[in-house]
Amino acid sequence: MSIATSVFAETAATRTQKEKQQTQEPESRAIDVFLSHASEDTKEARILAQAIRSHGLSVWLDVEHDIPTQRWTEEIENALRRSRAIVLLISLSTKPRGRLSREWSEILGRSWDEPEIPILPVVLDEVDPPNFLGERRYFASNRNPADLEQAADIIVRFMASPESVVESLKFKPADPKAWEERFRILRQAIQGLKDLELSIERPGVTVE
Repeated sequence: MSIATSVFAETAATRTQKEKQQTQEPESRAIDVFLSHASEDTKEARILAQAIRSHGLSVWLDVEHDIPTQRWTEEIENALRRSRAIVLLISLSTKPRGRLSREWSEILGRSWDEPEIPILPVVLDEVDPPNFLGERRYFASNRNPADLEQAADIIVRFMASPESVVESLKFKPADPKAWEERFRILRQAIQGLKDLELSIERPGVTVE
């Protein structure tokens, strides 16, 4: 092997290791951003996560972690507990069901425990943020990479100083039915945990 080939191989291996370290955080390490998304929006979530990381911040994205079904809720709780901010990627595909419903219930619990934690919805497809978030500012984006990179810039600035990006955000007032949606999410999450318990007891049963 030539010196140039050896150096190139070493550089590539180092770069791969750094990328792996960026996406797989130790369980005790603080996380800058917890990124929630529907499975249908995984492509956009990956683009947004990478754009946020380009600013030097760490991002927790569930699809980058091989999580056993029986440990999924525990891992989400742990990741949320270590996160400095929460970003929800919202679109027409975002339906509070299955794992996403349980994830939202954990986000809701974290927001109750720590009302000051920054939570910023990034909204695609010109839809409204979910009612369970209550009165909330949000960033309206499109699916193309350039707009998602702009969303990442807004997220970074929002974390540093929410007031600095107010003019770039839209505002959703509190909905009178917000509490109804919160209770529905919690009920769905409880049912999801029951289904999960059933799937563990009966391996043939699948859980969404």
